[in-house]
Amino acid sequence: MPYEYKYEGVFEDITELGNAFAGGTGITGRIEASKKLNKNPPKDITPFNKELVNLINQNKDKKIKVYDIGGAAGIDFFMVYPHLKQPQNIEWEVYELDEIWLAYNSFLYFIDKPICIKPISRFSISKKEDALKIVYSRGTIQYFKDPNLFLKGCGNADYIFLGDMNASSSIPTFLTIQKGVNSCWFFNLDELTKILEDQKFNIKAMEGCAFHDMSNFKEKYQLDKFRHLICKKK
Repeated sequence: MPYEYKYEGVFEDITELGNAFAGGTGITGRIEASKKLNKNPPKDITPFNKELVNLINQNKDKKIKVYDIGGAAGIDFFMVYPHLKQPQNIEWEVYELDEIWLAYNSFLYFIDKPICIKPISRFSISKKEDALKIVYSRGTIQYFKDPNLFLKGCGNADYIFLGDMNASSSIPTFLTIQKGVNSCWFFNLDELTKILEDQKFNIKAMEGCAFHDMSNFKEKYQLDKFRHLICKKK
C-alpha cells in the first residue's frame, strides 16, 4: 500500500477547495474522549495548557470567561478544570459548527460543571462583559475560511490562546488539502502576529511538537513544528 501524506497541494483561493470539516466527522470519538477525562482527570497537562491554568489561577478571585473555539465536547476544559484553584469563578463556553454543536450538547448538557456549548454563529465578545475574557483555540483557526477576519473579531478579548498552529516565520501563508478534512491554512508567523499586534496584543510564541511529514512539498512550504501563540492585550 503506497504511503499517504497528511497534506497535499498548494492553493491560493479557498473557493477551489470548499468547506473544511463538512459533516463534522469524529463526533462520537470526541465525546468519548471527554467522558474519559471527566471521569479520570489527567495529573499532567501540556506546557501550553499550563500557561492557561497559571493565568486563571493568578486571577482566581475574578470572574473569568473562556471562549473555546472549536472545542468539540470540551476536551481541553476537562484537562484544565481539575487544576484550577477557584473553578467556581469560571465560565467556559465552547463554540462549534452550527450543524454539529447540538450533537456535543447531548453530552455537555448533563455535565454538572461550568461548561456549555453554543453555535459558532453566536460567537461574540462584548466590551461590556465584566470578566477576564480569554479566547482559546487549539488546532482550529487554520480551518476557518477567513482566519484573519475571525481574529479581528476577537479584539475585545483580554487574552487569546492559539494552540497547535500551522505557523512559522520560514514559510509563506498558503492553503492546502488535509486528508479527511479538506481545506487547511498554513501561516507565515510574522504575518499572523502582525494581525494580532494591530489589535493591540503582545504576543508570546512557543514551539510545539514536531509537525507531520511534508516531504512531498517544496522546502519553502515545509513546516518543522507546531506553534502556540499567547496574546495579551496591551
